[in-house]
Amino acid sequence: MNISGIYKIQSRKFPDRMYIGSTKNFIHRWNRHAEALWKNKHHSSKLQNHFNKYGEEDLFFVVIDICSPEELIKKEQYYLDVLTPYFNICTIAGSTLGVKPSEASKQKNREKHLGIKQSQETINKRRQNTHNNPTSSGHHWSLSDIVKEKHRKAILGIKRSPEAIQNMFKAAALRALAPRHKRGAYGASKYFGVSYNGKYISAQIYQYNKKIHIGNFKTEEEAARAYDKKAKELFGSNATVNFKEEL
Repeated sequence: MNISGIYKIQSRKFPDRMYIGSTKNFIHRWNRHAEALWKNKHHSSKLQNHFNKYGEEDLFFVVIDICSPEELIKKEQYYLDVLTPYFNICTIAGSTLGVKPSEASKQKNREKHLGIKQSQETINKRRQNTHNNPTSSGHHWSLSDIVKEKHRKAILGIKRSPEAIQNMFKAAALRALAPRHKRGAYGASKYFGVSYNGKYISAQIYQYNKKIHIGNFKTEEEAARAYDKKAKELFGSNATVNFKEEL
């Protein structure tokens, strides 16, 4: 269960040195602090230097207030003003205003990234991650103009035969006219277990929520009779069939 509130990270050797923060999950936040400190990447240079000199044993994590997530910023600001924590670089709750990197930090970051070229494998991984995550970086992913143009050219010029067009219209008409409970999975038919997808007339039946494909046929009646035969095999006298007079 996640509990939100205000916490402090305090030094045992120097009790007046502390860090104030807010969180919606205390355990997760402490783990994040500890991980950053061990990697020597904590955003508070004062806390990082203290950790490097005195070790993790000198620091302890304390919950000082429990509150709702809506009150976190207000409560955190209150404790920042009252306790004036030594380890906090930023004195405004929920903001990094006033935190300025030193010239040495700027130069270090500049040299760290200067001349770095991503490998083709890394580029391909990033592309794949972006493709699989439509809302990566908080933005809705959409096809680029180049990809749209490729798709348009791929479809452009495709001609369907008169028979295919006629079958498409027939399927649409049957779907609109057929009763809802007799509509097939891919098209409409007046028979149970028969679907019409414009090219094939197929028969299928469901058992234990698993679809069993019976076969493709030239006419709907042939498909319906094949469905009836299979239904009798599976369900006996309880089978729902198209031609009851043949039972």
